[in-house]
This record gives sequence, structure tokens and C-alpha cells, in this order.
Amino acid sequence: MMDVQKNEIAVIQLVQSNEVGGSLYMEKEGLLRTLDLLHQSGEKLDCIITDRHPQIQKLLRELKITHYYDAWHVAKGLSKKLEQLSKDKDCA
Repeated sequence: MMDVQKNEIAVIQLVQSNEVGGSLYMEKEGLLRTLDLLHQSGEKLDCIITDRHPQIQKLLRELKITHYYDAWHVAKGLSKKLEQLSKDKDCA
């Protein structure tokens, strides 16, 4: 996790897939560990910026943490959808 105001790396977590029952759960577990560490050290979060991972979206919504999407990931997803649409026979 990076603190964008200080331009510093705040926390690094290493989660192995065999710790959490598969690679599907690694990102969420890493975020949970990070949030726990930050909470223990007394840090306050204004918001979090991540990709659009569904488990992360749900977790942050449940924790009432303001969540923003990384613009690069949004643009990448949009460009893939537009490229796919452009392949339709009606989109010359």
C-alpha cells in the first residue's frame, strides 16, 4: 500500500496462495492484513484506490471505506470492451 500524499510505501504484504485456499483470495487477504496493520499503528485512511476486484469492492463497502478505481484499470477495461464491439459485423 502506498501513501500518495507522502509518496511513500506504507505497507508491503506477501500472501501465498496456499495460505488462503487459492490465488482467488490472495488480494483480499493482503488488503485485510494491511488494514489491520494500519489500524494497529493508529493510521487513518481517507480513501483507497484499487482495481475493480469484486471482493475488494465488497469488503471496502462493508467497512465503509471510500473506494476509488485506478484510472488505468478503468481505461484498460473500457478499451477491451470497445475493441470487442468494433469486431461486430455492424460496426464497420
